Amino acid sequence: MEAILSFIPAPVAVILMAAGFVSLAVGGIRLGYKATVKNLALDLVNRAEKSIMGSGQGAKKKKQVFAALRAKCPAIIQWAITDEVLDAVIERAFDAMTAALSTKKA
Repeated sequence: MEAILSFIPAPVAVILMAAGFVSLAVGGIRLGYKATVKNLALDLVNRAEKSIMGSGQGAKKKKQVFAALRAKCPAIIQWAITDEVLDAVIERAFDAMTAALSTKKA
């Protein structure tokens, strides 16, 4: 085992450990952001539903919610929050609202 460990130079090991830490931190930030923003996204989807009336306005509503979520994202972590993450958060909030409305009607 020591032969394997002595094969990797110390600076390379430090760089590999730092890269692992950074990727773990980015993943944690993204997962934590999803959990934190869930209620905010649900509120923003609800506001968009009330403020933009009419059929076929889904894209406009989503754009409004997306812009509001992006504006609420802290500047220090904006690089880690991709459009795909925000899109997933908005879709889940919409699905939760749709499910809540369908159980209310039944």
